[in-house]
Amino acid sequence: MIHIVFNIDEKYKELMKATAKSVLLHTKEDVTFHVIGVDSIDMDGNFKFYPNPDLSCFNKENLKDYFYFSKAAMYRLLIPVLIKEDRAIYLDCDTIVRHDIRELWESEVDLIGGCKDPQFNFRKKHTNTKGLYYINSGVLLFNLKNIRKQMPDYVERLIQIQNGNYNLELIDQDIINHLFDEKITYLPLKWNVCANLCDDEFYTKADYKERDNSRLDPAIVHYMGERKPDKYDDLPYAEEFDKAIGRYRAIPKIVYCGKFTIVRR
Repeated sequence: MIHIVFNIDEKYKELMKATAKSVLLHTKEDVTFHVIGVDSIDMDGNFKFYPNPDLSCFNKENLKDYFYFSKAAMYRLLIPVLIKEDRAIYLDCDTIVRHDIRELWESEVDLIGGCKDPQFNFRKKHTNTKGLYYINSGVLLFNLKNIRKQMPDYVERLIQIQNGNYNLELIDQDIINHLFDEKITYLPLKWNVCANLCDDEFYTKADYKERDNSRLDPAIVHYMGERKPDKYDDLPYAEEFDKAIGRYRAIPKIVYCGKFTIVRR
């Protein structure tokens, strides 16, 4: 059984359903979806709900909406507390899965695995983290068994980081990078391919090569930022979103190839 976690509020229910359906379209093994923040979803599948998570470990200031994020984003920090399985995959509800997620599920991680953020150099300098890279928190693989074993004081560490002298801007994501830092396992970029944001101006040639290769056949497409595929027709791989929700729209197929964008109708 593969365990996948979402954290949402009411306004993201429809996007989350598309993500869940995309998982089921491509994954043969049984999946249980754990949903933090709401008490029901009107779709078929094996769901467990955690509608009223205990938020007492968060500073009230950190629960305010920031940028285009909601406080529901903070729920992912509670996964090691709420989810009692040995491991779990976390997915943002603005992702679309294109490959069998079992491959990600079977990846070896000590505590947590994630992919480099599109602006990892900038974010790493901004947050002053020590790890080799700064990861994006939209797709995460948790080894919950090891976290519970190695970090019995997990909640206390959350509180310490919030109260410390850290420059928390993308609050939940920054906390994850500070909390796990040098113990993060870096996953292949294909598992979290940014569809609609610019890349880091400090990319090396190797970074560009990995980015370009991952965009040719992404395992998971992530629509970071304000533009989501339910409302914008010009996003890469939007047809994958449509497939998941059973919708048809006449849109071009956009394929990234190196620095060029090829549009095929």
